[in-house]
Amino acid sequence: MGSGESKFIRLRLLSMKLDSEILIRQLSEGNPAAFTEIYNKFYPSIYYYTKSFVLSEEDARDLVSDVFIKLWDIRQDITGIICLEAYLKRIAKNTCINYLKRADIKARVHKEIAFQQEKTEAEDIFRKIETRYEVINFVARKIEQLPDKYQKVYKLSFIDGLKNDEIAEKMNLSNQIVRNIKTHVLKIIRMSIQESDLIGLVILFCLSK
Repeated sequence: MGSGESKFIRLRLLSMKLDSEILIRQLSEGNPAAFTEIYNKFYPSIYYYTKSFVLSEEDARDLVSDVFIKLWDIRQDITGIICLEAYLKRIAKNTCINYLKRADIKARVHKEIAFQQEKTEAEDIFRKIETRYEVINFVARKIEQLPDKYQKVYKLSFIDGLKNDEIAEKMNLSNQIVRNIKTHVLKIIRMSIQESDLIGLVILFCLSK
């Protein structure tokens, strides 16, 4: 490299430094034109630097906007900056780190919410199963207190699903007697569960099927 070319480079670097110092001073004084020039000059490098922290291009653009907003907000405190690009990258790094922390917390919160929802749904299912078994056991205990004939009609009708004429034929009874027994069984069960309206409604619903 010749002395002439080396001198040109030194002058160019000095010119760039002076330009940067002028922009920084103008920005610190609140000059919008200086801010616009800094934005246009450094946006590409700050964007690609930010993109190395986040995958989404949209997120990267939003973060770069935050960087320059931050720069404008603290414009009165930047008079001692030597390298504006390095300073912007430091702001960008801190902005990205804070964003990633918030994103991680948000993901953990969403995961916990999903877990709690699944847990609640599972508990609801177990409660329904438990209630169903309680209802079945409750009915069984009441039916066991009935006469054998009534218990058999109940079993053939409500458990085995036989029709009245099938029960009558199987037990050698008339259809009317079968109907009377079923009515009596339901009446006894209704009377025995009056103290618990909720369970009673569930049982009556089951028996009505």
